[in-house]
Amino acid sequence: MANKTYFDLCNEVLTELFYERVSTFEELDGIAEGIKVKQDLNSALNMVCNSENAPFRFRKCEFDLALVEGIKNYEMPNGYIDYMRYRDTPIVLVYEEDHEYLPVTYGMPLQYWIDNGKEISLYPIPDSTQTGRLIKVEFYTNDFARNKCGVLKPEMKLADDEPIIPNHHRDILKWKVCADWRASLNDAKALFYERRYKKAYTNLIADQKLTRDYPAGFNIMGNNLKNYQNSIIRAFYLPSTAKRIY
Repeated sequence: MANKTYFDLCNEVLTELFYERVSTFEELDGIAEGIKVKQDLNSALNMVCNSENAPFRFRKCEFDLALVEGIKNYEMPNGYIDYMRYRDTPIVLVYEEDHEYLPVTYGMPLQYWIDNGKEISLYPIPDSTQTGRLIKVEFYTNDFARNKCGVLKPEMKLADDEPIIPNHHRDILKWKVCADWRASLNDAKALFYERRYKKAYTNLIADQKLTRDYPAGFNIMGNNLKNYQNSIIRAFYLPSTAKRIY
């Protein structure tokens, strides 16, 4: 089944509410209903993605942070970091709360903190031996859409943009918009859409439920000392990686 795009969802909402489908995405801006559907789909996307205390599993993403000699600060993703770990060793970086008075030191970064919510700061500062090493950063994104190349973005804007919600759950956005549009009428159709939305939401929760291999909750402070110590121990028993630590 082809992935439902922003344009597909717009037309599905229009059809469900007995408006005419449009042939091109640009036509949506020429009718009041089209403009409103575009806005309301993004509002529904934001509401659904933010509605749980623990983040949905589909929000979890990762990227590689490449170390550069002498560079302390790196771009922060739009979201909350779960953990940071070297690709070539089992070392997990520790979140450091009390970093204001740390002396300037160069070497292998073992700690990190977030500066002004915009940059990841590493400590010690990478030296020449660390250039090119990769740190895997896993995080929960606050960007709820992707473009056709898979690049995350805050919201859907182009015809072929897609929500980050798994494809088989994307009807939840249609039912949410339809339920909101009909809510003031308080008729049988309004009740129908509200029930469809609640059912879709229940299915999303069931599909995204936390399991034993995906523990409840998440920790933006990283895994701290316990995981750091465990990773050191694991590295000690792996001769191929132990030499990279000391």
